[in-house]
Amino acid sequence: MTLEEIYLDFRTAPVGSLSPASAMSETALFASQRVLPAAAAGTAIGTGINYLIETYDPSLSDAIGGTIAGSIEAAQAAVLAFTPGPRVGDSVRGVYAQARAGRFRTSTTAKLVALAATVLFIAGIYLNLTH
Repeated sequence: MTLEEIYLDFRTAPVGSLSPASAMSETALFASQRVLPAAAAGTAIGTGINYLIETYDPSLSDAIGGTIAGSIEAAQAAVLAFTPGPRVGDSVRGVYAQARAGRFRTSTTAKLVALAATVLFIAGIYLNLTH
């Protein structure tokens, strides 16, 4: 069941239906009783697996960490490479004037940086998978 279905069960029960606030709190209690133990078990198992990988195969640990770090750096480079668009409060005429002036165009350097980050990211994943 989804959380929405659980909420609706509490809210629309034939006998003993609850107010919206009560149904929401009962849904939160119901979900937390099942989610918290699962999260604790997942954290314990993940920590144990991470310890074993770091102890017995440090190169695998480095590869996993490097792939994650590369993913984050490539995403940051791609986001930072582009210039921001107009502000929400700008009038349509103001946005049009700024666009005609070329203020919203992405520079060639920014495009090359984003392309290089993407190529390095893909190459890093390929090299980590082949070793």
